[in-house]
Amino acid sequence: MIPASRKAAKAPIAISSFAQHTPVATTTDPIAPGWFGVNIVSGWAKGEYEQMNLWPGDAYFGYRYDYASEYVQVMKDLWETGVSDFKGCHFQMTDCNPVDGD
Repeated sequence: MIPASRKAAKAPIAISSFAQHTPVATTTDPIAPGWFGVNIVSGWAKGEYEQMNLWPGDAYFGYRYDYASEYVQVMKDLWETGVSDFKGCHFQMTDCNPVDGD
């Protein structure tokens, strides 16, 4: 059971890129240690994507979980070491360090 003083607030934040995830996570932890979460949604509702002109194409369904797995690996690299050199099918990182912006 979570003590009343430590209950998580429900305040969703929509973030869509590595450059946004990492700074938010690193600045949130000092004020709410251990209370940061990321929900990775690989998408399935074509109509929702199309209305924003973001539909990645029908072939996306064949690789969406691999894409999401690579995305998570890059985020883990960035959070754990501050840099990612991940090379995958969908993401190619070379000294990626979004916190410093270098």
